[in-house]
Amino acid sequence: MNLHVLNGDATLLPFKASGIVGDVIVWREIVSEGPVKDVESAELFKMRADFICKNFNESPKEYTLKVVEEFKKFDKISKYDEVFLWFEHDLVCQINLIFILKSLLLFEHKKLFVVLFYKDEKRQKKYKGFGALTAAEIIQISKYTVAINLKAQKFASDCWSAYAGADPFKIQQMLYQIPSEFPFLKSALTAHLKRFPSIYNGLNYPQQKLMELIAHGGMDISQIVYQFLKMDFAYGITDLIVTNILKELSPELVTLKNPVKVTEAGVRILDGEADLLSLKESNHWIGGFHLHKGSIGIRWNETLKKIQLQPNY
Repeated sequence: MNLHVLNGDATLLPFKASGIVGDVIVWREIVSEGPVKDVESAELFKMRADFICKNFNESPKEYTLKVVEEFKKFDKISKYDEVFLWFEHDLVCQINLIFILKSLLLFEHKKLFVVLFYKDEKRQKKYKGFGALTAAEIIQISKYTVAINLKAQKFASDCWSAYAGADPFKIQQMLYQIPSEFPFLKSALTAHLKRFPSIYNGLNYPQQKLMELIAHGGMDISQIVYQFLKMDFAYGITDLIVTNILKELSPELVTLKNPVKVTEAGVRILDGEADLLSLKESNHWIGGFHLHKGSIGIRWNETLKKIQLQPNY
């Protein structure tokens, strides 16, 4: 008997229709968003439940049922001949993947496989995710797998520890050590680092792209969210997350009355004449790094394609 770990309920529908034999675990967490720490699962899930229930309209009971109880099914993983992990190329899926591989390291399962989605970028962009595939396509794509040996799994475990730690420079150092078993991990981790404030104006990459969309003018919130999701290839975030980013930018940088507009302060920031962090205090998590008023000044340098300490820090 095989086990298939799916990246959410959207994938469950075509997977069931495909008739692929095996038990299923549905992974519904998004550990790429909000606070994380490299701690035991019980402590982590308590932290995550607080965040998810506050930001995604879930109740503690629902979180326990959908995430914690589902995670406990891994306790019986030794009974399965092979384990297939269905995770895509984007940041959300890749961070979920390294977390699960670290968690499974305790069980020493010797036959782990990652279903690779499509390696070629054109097909990736055509299909937005496993959930958009037909049953026949799910069957076809199930053949695109790579075996995860112990060395690769330990790298994924170390990668999660670095992601969930307070020093993001460790992630940057690992970008050029990624084994071939993880062809999408480098681009996903780079997208993660681009969530740090830009050295140019303090906006992170998703904020910058949203501000540029709004600056074009004439769109309401739903249109902006749609356009952002349409062009997003790296992050894999949901409409609710995009809406939350818009709320964070309001009212200083954007007005959320339809049509949404960039404020005068927002225009100055887009032009590089002002810095977001000097105008608006931040208080959120980027992996295990807590960005707030007293935190170390770490910035993304788009020219050098890396994070660095803020000049004159």
